[in-house]
Amino acid sequence: MSCQLTELSYYSLPSDLYPVSNFLSTQPTIEKLNIICQADGLSNLAPNALPALRSLSAPVELLLTPLLSHLSRPSRLSVLHAMTNVGHFAQLARALREITSPRPLELLVGIDTSTNPGAVEVASLGLACLASAAPFVTSLNLNILRGYIQPDELHDIFAFALPRFPNLKTFTMMSPPPYEITYTRDFQMRQLSHTISLIYGELSSLQLPIDTPLPLPAMQSEPGPAQHQPNSDALHDQSCHTKMLREWGQIHPGLECVIFPGALYNLEAFRWD
Repeated sequence: MSCQLTELSYYSLPSDLYPVSNFLSTQPTIEKLNIICQADGLSNLAPNALPALRSLSAPVELLLTPLLSHLSRPSRLSVLHAMTNVGHFAQLARALREITSPRPLELLVGIDTSTNPGAVEVASLGLACLASAAPFVTSLNLNILRGYIQPDELHDIFAFALPRFPNLKTFTMMSPPPYEITYTRDFQMRQLSHTISLIYGELSSLQLPIDTPLPLPAMQSEPGPAQHQPNSDALHDQSCHTKMLREWGQIHPGLECVIFPGALYNLEAFRWD
């Protein structure tokens, strides 16, 4: 009886110097790979390795190795750990541009809005950068790993980011259940122009020009200095979904489906509503 390895989860300690690329280069049948290791362990990955790979889950720092170039088929890329700063989005944008034969891609990224008051605006501008680097993304999944998003943030900021993905068909966004939110956020908001400056600085340092200009999102309102915000999670509040979905359907004609916790929406119905 012969066996073929189709799925592998590999996690190593920072002190482990095992060159896992040697093993991966001998496994042509792997379709799904979850991996956390030192980047040096993948530096010698053979060019023809992993021909069947369709789904990859890895931290953003591993995506700058030869690993990502092996996602040539219709595929799924999940970035492990929260994208906590503009550098993470810039690194991911650079990695996505290295895909030489892009196919429709399902992209999953996570953020943490519980500690950084600028996390949502960083995510919005970061996603706009990713859209310029990877127009082949057809499904985008943004997970709030810890924290929540308020209605005005969800409406204003993602109305800015989503239209920049020209081939996006499905947008999924999840957050923890409301009963797990036991805190409120203290906002000391930075100016959006400062965040844009940080992103362009990171992109310049990585020698990754972004073709699409990033004007400021049109915010309806901004909290004042150190303003205390209620922990109202828009993703679990279906009463605020309809207005947003109508507007999203108008600004992104190709977007077909939006998925929130416990709710799936066909945007075609909202375009004719």
